[in-house]
Amino acid sequence: MLSTRISLSKKINHVSDQAALLYTWMIPHLDELGLMEADPEIVKAQVVPLRDTFSDEVVEDCLEELSAVDAIIIYQVDGNNYLHYPNFHEFQTLKNDRVPTSEYPIPPWISIKIDNLSDGKIKVQVDTSGRPRNTLDSNGFHRKAKDKIREDKVREDRFQNRSKILNMKSKYKI
Repeated sequence: MLSTRISLSKKINHVSDQAALLYTWMIPHLDELGLMEADPEIVKAQVVPLRDTFSDEVVEDCLEELSAVDAIIIYQVDGNNYLHYPNFHEFQTLKNDRVPTSEYPIPPWISIKIDNLSDGKIKVQVDTSGRPRNTLDSNGFHRKAKDKIREDKVREDRFQNRSKILNMKSKYKI
């Protein structure tokens, strides 16, 4: 079950509306460990196939934004990009009586602890506390996303300042 706390996430509220929408719409496509492919073309095809406003480039920008605020971690295995929702198990209630499986390569920061219970069942705990922050390459991937967030903030500030000026002009009939 999905937690309603997602709407209060400061990370998600600091990204564009498109990135926030993509983030929430990707959740049902994640596997039991919070993993999925991070190729923008595949994400578009799986998550937003009927949304014309989500081109492959827009999806890529959204993934960069989400990675920049550590909402997702993008990692690479054998030249393929994958993503991990680092707080997936904090916001999901999953069955803990079976070992989670994944069709994607499991990143090294995910550890799975299995406890045998007295009734013969098992209890599974997934730990992601050793995860890295902003783990992609040094080609400006995260810088671009952070710059985009900063640009959006500057645009928002300019709009608010303009609104204040217009309000003052109308109040004082300037």
